[in-house]
Parts: sequence; C-alpha cells; structure tokens
Amino acid sequence: MPRPTASGIKYYDMNNVVSYPKSMPNIVSDDKTYYYDENGTDTVHQYTYRMNWAYIRDVYGANDGDKEITKENVYHVDGYAILSDKLTIDFEVYYPDDDGFSSITGWPKLFAENAKVVAPTVSNTTVYNGITYEFDGWYTDGSLTTKATENDFIATSNKVFYGKYKQILNVHYYKNRRYEYEDYIQTVYYNEYTTTVDGSALSHDNDKTFVGWVLDYTKAGIKSAEGVIASKKAYENLLNSNLLIAPNANYGPITEETTLYAVWAKESITTPLKIKYEWNLPTGITYYNDLGSTLDPQPVVPADNNTYYSGYSYMVDSTYTYGDKVYTVDSYGNINGVYTFSGWTDPNNGIMGDANVTIKGTWTYTPMDVTKYTVTYTYEGDTPTNAPAVPEDEHKYVNNEPFTASTAKVADIPTYDTYRNQNGVWKFNGWTPASGTINEADVTIQGTWSYEEIDVDTYSVTYEYSGTTPTGAPAVPEDDHEYVNNEPFTASTDEVADIPTYDTYGNQNGVWKFNGWTPASGKIEGANVTIKGSWTYTPMDVTKYTVTYTYEGDTP
Repeated sequence: MPRPTASGIKYYDMNNVVSYPKSMPNIVSDDKTYYYDENGTDTVHQYTYRMNWAYIRDVYGANDGDKEITKENVYHVDGYAILSDKLTIDFEVYYPDDDGFSSITGWPKLFAENAKVVAPTVSNTTVYNGITYEFDGWYTDGSLTTKATENDFIATSNKVFYGKYKQILNVHYYKNRRYEYEDYIQTVYYNEYTTTVDGSALSHDNDKTFVGWVLDYTKAGIKSAEGVIASKKAYENLLNSNLLIAPNANYGPITEETTLYAVWAKESITTPLKIKYEWNLPTGITYYNDLGSTLDPQPVVPADNNTYYSGYSYMVDSTYTYGDKVYTVDSYGNINGVYTFSGWTDPNNGIMGDANVTIKGTWTYTPMDVTKYTVTYTYEGDTPTNAPAVPEDEHKYVNNEPFTASTAKVADIPTYDTYRNQNGVWKFNGWTPASGTINEADVTIQGTWSYEEIDVDTYSVTYEYSGTTPTGAPAVPEDDHEYVNNEPFTASTDEVADIPTYDTYGNQNGVWKFNGWTPASGKIEGANVTIKGSWTYTPMDVTKYTVTYTYEGDTP
C-alpha cells in the first residue's frame, strides 16, 4: 500500500492487515460484561464478543480506543463488535458405582451459538465389583430413550447429554458337555434378549442332526454327555418339556452368565421342516392406508427362514392379521378399492407336524366409489344476446385430476344499428381458469366478453333551388338530422306559396309556382343527399286600356 496521506480513502482488501489485536477491552452492555474472544474458543466466559474488521482507512492520527497514539498520517483499521451470549453444554454419566448422573470433569462448558460440540472421551468399559460394564453412548434425555445424533452436537440451546454403562453378560455355547472350549460366545447387556445361535454348522457324527439348546442335559432327560437324544419318545418328551431352546430363538432376558449345550438326534428321529406362507394379494401394485398414504413397507408375503422339527411350537407371522386392510388408488391418488385380509389359516395350530407346512391367507377385494366432480361453463358479466352456447364437458372428474378449459375459437359478434350499419363488436376474453386440478369440488369455468363501439359514418340531407328562382323565394329548409347509411329520408312537405310578379304600375303580370322537392323521399346510400326544388313562371295578361282624343264644344 502507498504511504498514508490522510486522504480519507477506505481500502477493503483486509489481506493488507498483517495481524489483529490479541486482546481488547471488555464491553459492558445491558449490565453484562463481554470479553474479547478472538477465535471463538473461549469456553470460560458466558458473554463474549468478536470483532468484524470492516475496512482500512487513510487518516490523520490513530488511537487505541481511548487515547491518542500518534498524530502522523496512518492507516486506521475500523470494525465493529459482535456480542455473543454463550450456551451451556454439559455431559453427565451414570456410573455403575453411583446412584445418579454426574457431570464429567471439566464440564459443563460454554459454547458460542451454532458451535460444534465435541463429546468428551469416556472409557468404553469399566469394571465394578468384578462385573464388566460397557458405555452405551450419549442420549438427549435422562430416561435414556433417545440417542443423540450428529445434529444434536450443535450448540443451539443449553443442553445436557446423558450417558450410562450397561452390564455385560456372556452366553456360552458348547456342542456337548465333553468339549472343553465353547464353540460360540455372545455378549449381551443385562436384562436384554439374544437370538440363539443356529448350531447346525457344528460337527457331529454324520447321522446326527442339531435339534436345539438346553441349559442342563440331566434336567432335559439326556443321559449322554454327547447330548444325543436316544429315542423318538425322548425327543417328544423334550419338545413337550419347554426345556428345549430353539435355534434363532429370542431368548432371555439374560440376567447372569449363561451356558447352553447343543442337543442332537438321529435324522430318523427328527427331520428339519420349513414353514411357507401363501396369499393371493396381487404383486406389482402400490398399496396405501385409509388416508391415501403409501404403505411403508409395502405388504409382502412373509418368509420364515427358520428350521423347525416335528413338535416345535411356532408363532404365525402377525404383520397382517384378520380384518387388516390395504387400499388401492387411481392414477390421481384417490382410494378406489380395498383388500381385506381373512387372517392366516394354520393347519398345525402352531405345533410343527411331521411335514413342511403351508400357512395360507386370503385377501378379498372390494371396489370403492370415487367421488365424481363436474366442470361447467358459464358467461360472467355483460354478454351479447347472440353469444354461442357455452361448451359442455360431459367428462366426470375425480379429485386431483387436471382439467383444461376449451380452446375452441369463439368468433367476434358484431352489433348493428336499426339500418344494419355495424356500430360495435363483442370480443370474447377467454375462459378462466384456463386449467387447474380438481380439489374436492365442482369447477365452474367463467367466460367474459368486452364490447367495443365502432363509429358509424353519418350523412347530411341539404336543400337547394335549381334553375331560375324568383326573387323573394323563401329560404330552403334545413335538415339538422345526421343520417346513417340506409336510413330513409323524406323531403319537406311544408307548403311553399306562389310568388306573384307586377309590372311597373303595380299590375300583376305573372306568378311563380313552386314545383316541389326532388327527390321527395329515399334512403341514404353511402353519400350525402341534395334535395332540389324548382319554380315555374306563368305570365298573366294585364288589361289594356286606350286613351282617345275628341273635341268637345264649339270646334272650328
């Protein structure tokens, strides 16, 4: 940058700043003292602030906020403080040797809003009174029902995270009582269930089949240390004793260290059996609930991959039971049918017989009426009397189905005066709405018209005399009416008096007679009309007299 000149210019390239202050004075606002936190790492003070440095300014003199440093021309870095109220985050653990939750050492801590919270490290396992416990993770509630997710570890409010250790127990599996080492071992939390191992893969004599597990051979009536059932009767007795634990069974709750021993039988005594489910619900269709929401998961015929033996008890799949319904919808999402489940028909009533079993269910379909809606047309506002009939839409719509207004052209409609002169035109503005989707109601599409006036040409009818016209002839009539094309007119019928003429001595020597107006009537034909009147003069004989001379009296 150039040397400062006190020009007042502001520079916004903050890369020119080599370093920022490591400390700043405290700020007191609303009775709260805010401490400078340059990098947002202060977890001690609840109220902090950081600086937003805005620009570099070329000025005269500089200060550190409360006193002048120099009067030289310098660059001055200006900014403003952003105050922050910290949030309290705590991590509490319920240790096996405690009677409640307690905070981890160093916690709670303060965090800026939206800061990422890193959970403290705790030991994964701990031993108390010779019992091993395992840490179960962090929860957002003290009842330990909701596991914390990644989004929970953002400081959006004051929070407490809860953790607890669970007792670990082992379930040991032996293929027989002679074997020194367990074949399988499962780790289970105290008072929880486990899925028993399928011991079919364990090696035994070729003619022996794995049947299940027991806690004690003697109590189960098995005399062989090899765990082999000697007879069909012994096998049936074991099945009926409830002492046999099936493979892949939900076993528990486990409250102590547990050892299970494998039970074997000759294939002639027991044969592995399977359960198959069948129903008639069509595939390739998406099914919905009674609210029209997609079922998740979609109904699928159950599959039982477990292995059973004659006499084993089993539970029929209960995902779908008697009276359950699934719905179909049309292409617009309207429910148009329902499948109702009959329930399962189990020929064995939950006890495996000597053969594989097929459990069947039936779905019955019932179509459902879908409410239909109409789309009708109407004219709104001023409408020409000879407007065409509105369109008719005979289609019956269903909810969510799209509709489109008629796009047929509607011709302009001219209007005429009494004499068939066009004096205006009606123009169709279109249909509203032009398109849309049915929303559980009939739809009325409205059309409107606009009227535009058209000026009609006007014409005049004037009068004039033609030919010789007597002096003193009356003024021609004046017709102030504005005519339009095809409008009829009639010449004036006012009487026009004869006009006599006189000689020098006042003797009438003739008369002018008005012949009338031509044309006497007619109609306007796209032009002004001139009606002409003419006069005829008729001379009259004037009585003549003589003047004679005579002598009167004595005459020579």
